[in-house]
Amino acid sequence: MSRSSKVALVALGMLVVFALGCFWALNATVRPTAQPALATPSPTPTSSSSTPTPTRSSTVARLTTTSATPTSKPTPKPTASTTPTPKAQPPRGAQLCGNSQNFQGYAVNKVTSCGFVNNTAKVMDAHAGAKRPVTVAVKSDATAKTYQMRCAPGRSGEFTCTGGDNATVFLMAR
Repeated sequence: MSRSSKVALVALGMLVVFALGCFWALNATVRPTAQPALATPSPTPTSSSSTPTPTRSSTVARLTTTSATPTSKPTPKPTASTTPTPKAQPPRGAQLCGNSQNFQGYAVNKVTSCGFVNNTAKVMDAHAGAKRPVTVAVKSDATAKTYQMRCAPGRSGEFTCTGGDNATVFLMAR
């Protein structure tokens, strides 16, 4: 047998092994649909406080019943302890202005200065964790005026504050 024949034979063998591996992997991940049972399954025995030892006929009936139903795992229901609250994100295009004790402050539009955002965040520190809208008085360093800002809470401790002269401030909990 020539060297090229041996190489071809080894390559063919590797191809067969690869094809068998693919076939096995495909069959391991794809579950067949349930086929109707040929024999009528016997009723499922009721449970009692002690577990009886199954007889050969009850074992066969259980196997027949099991093969007639599709196997699937129940989907676990999320609980409060396993489902974290997603962290809030600032609106697209918002400018980060700074931090207060409890918040990162963002200017959401061009008429809102970072100084006003930071002043709003400082005033809102006293209301961190509020579950209802809060109206606060915020002084603007740019105009030296005090404006009313209505701050509505979100689900993750964030607030969206609007008011003043069309100012919009987003406060993300830190």
